[in-house]
Amino acid sequence: MEHKNRGVTLIELMIAVAIIGIIAAGAFPIYNDYIVTARSSVMVSNIQSIHLFQEERRLDRGEYVEGTYSPASPTIGLAASLN
Repeated sequence: MEHKNRGVTLIELMIAVAIIGIIAAGAFPIYNDYIVTARSSVMVSNIQSIHLFQEERRLDRGEYVEGTYSPASPTIGLAASLN
């Protein structure tokens, strides 16, 4: 009497899903840390660009750009003072 294996059992499928879940649970914090690091790098780059602009403005015109930050208009007065 031969027994033919016709497919995957429910237990085998559940084990595979559990293994994928464990791998995903370990990968999510690593991915989240990567995103935070990337955003921090962009933020530092933007701050350095603003600093460079301010110092160039001070050397050219003897003054810094004045402005206030508002989430609705996050330009800090730089766009209006590029003239």
